[in-house]
Amino acid sequence: MQMVTKNAFAELFQQCIALALEETQKRVVDPLPKELYFGLEAFGQRGKALSMEEVLSFLYRDGTFPRIVDIAVRGIREGRPSSGYDLPGTLM
Repeated sequence: MQMVTKNAFAELFQQCIALALEETQKRVVDPLPKELYFGLEAFGQRGKALSMEEVLSFLYRDGTFPRIVDIAVRGIREGRPSSGYDLPGTLM
């Protein structure tokens, strides 16, 4: 079985975020801001604004990651979309 690298996981994760933003943009009239807030509902991080790297460090550890990650656009705060990640959900 081939191991997924952190870089490959990060790439897939970013693709899924882009897809979530695309789907959200289809439902709203005004363009979504480009800069994002990231949130993680697991690992005791609920309500905290995190960087992409911080989220990845929680999700990808020692070559493993959750098979299911729910990616959602929750709203806009201070001119930026607020993205949340719940476990479980879907990553792929």
